[in-house]
Amino acid sequence: SAAASKTSEANADASRTAAGDSAAAAAASATAAQTSAARAGASETAAKTSETQAASSAGDAGASATAAAASEKAAAASAAEAKTSET
Repeated sequence: SAAASKTSEANADASRTAAGDSAAAAAASATAAQTSAARAGASETAAKTSETQAASSAGDAGASATAAAASEKAAAASAAEAKTSET
């Protein structure tokens, strides 16, 4: 039964090779998953940065509107003073 023993050995070798291939595939999958996670993290950071910039822009716009309103009031006050000094 030397032939049977050789067949068993060959089968064992094939199993070892398949196990090695599976381990390699699993490692590749893990690497791909880590890469995806890293990309997702980068996207999230970029989104947060955009949000912060948008909030900052909105704040700037609000400040500009306030300044414009103040200028308008000052202009109206000046006009009123000019009218008063005319008479």
